[in-house]
Amino acid sequence: MKPLCKLSSIIAFVACVSSYGSLAATSIVGSIKGDTVHWDDAKVERGYVLSQGYEPMGNLPYSKEWVAGIATIPTSVTLTNEGGDSAIVSLSAAGGALHYSHASQSSANHSQNSTLCDAEQLSASNYTVVSKAAQRCYGSKKVILAEAKQPFNYIQPMVKFTNLIADFKSKPAGIYTGTMTVLYSYGFKNGAGAFTYRDIPVTQNIIISHMPAFIDSVDVNNSTLVLDPEIDASGNLYSNNDVKVTVNGVMGKSLQLYVPDRSYELIDSASKAQPIPLDIVCTSGCNNTPLVSDGFVTNKSINIDTSSSRGNSSYDFNLEFSYLINNSSIEEGTFRNDFYFIVELPVQ
Repeated sequence: MKPLCKLSSIIAFVACVSSYGSLAATSIVGSIKGDTVHWDDAKVERGYVLSQGYEPMGNLPYSKEWVAGIATIPTSVTLTNEGGDSAIVSLSAAGGALHYSHASQSSANHSQNSTLCDAEQLSASNYTVVSKAAQRCYGSKKVILAEAKQPFNYIQPMVKFTNLIADFKSKPAGIYTGTMTVLYSYGFKNGAGAFTYRDIPVTQNIIISHMPAFIDSVDVNNSTLVLDPEIDASGNLYSNNDVKVTVNGVMGKSLQLYVPDRSYELIDSASKAQPIPLDIVCTSGCNNTPLVSDGFVTNKSINIDTSSSRGNSSYDFNLEFSYLINNSSIEEGTFRNDFYFIVELPVQ
């Protein structure tokens, strides 16, 4: 009766997750994974990215009439990672929502000689203005109050990126940070009855975690591998079988495969039979690189070149498990063991 040898193979991977501590009141935090942008600490409305925080305003002169505006906006912002790599991010528009808590209000056309902002919206709680050019502009409506109050209490910055994915194309992975300053403006009727204009700079942080390549999951086509023994011409027992490993995500230049440092043997736990040492080779997809020989680790980690699949959504490689032993040195039984490996995406 031939002994039945079974191998359970578990493939695992380690993913790195970046976290952020406390941020300034006005910050935009997002991540780029492959060709997808996700905003972690911001929200998107009509294509504009709004900070979740608000910049408080204090000690503004009281007035019964006022109008929102923008003095200047940046057309680009430079973001830099810890390694000194930089990305110049272009902006197609910027602006903000000026929030207030007036008990009652009305509005009227605001006669002015200045340029109108490219977009505006006046609601019961805020006055939003947007500019697409680096020039001074104001809204077409003025807010009229029953009594003199501080015009607004907070500014919520908003920005529209021209093409964030394109701006980070070919940039190394990393967390890119920078600041942008919008010079807001507002006009208000002073005590003498004339409109006076004041500018208010508001700076916000922009933090982008750029992951051009990433791992979503690792799949194994067969978690239990059966190594049924056969006898060769010399009377030795041998067997070999393999598993296909599929790494899902967006591929970069390479993957790293780690082999835990331990013995790789099949064991019959019901007896004291001599264990069966294994050979493990990373075959298809990694140039037939030996990992384990006669039960001992020969390569604790190998670099798998995935440059030919860069940008693809998956990558496959095979692990071949085998043994060759003298028939006289093995006893009948069921031999098995569990193994795991680690697939990681190196910084690239």
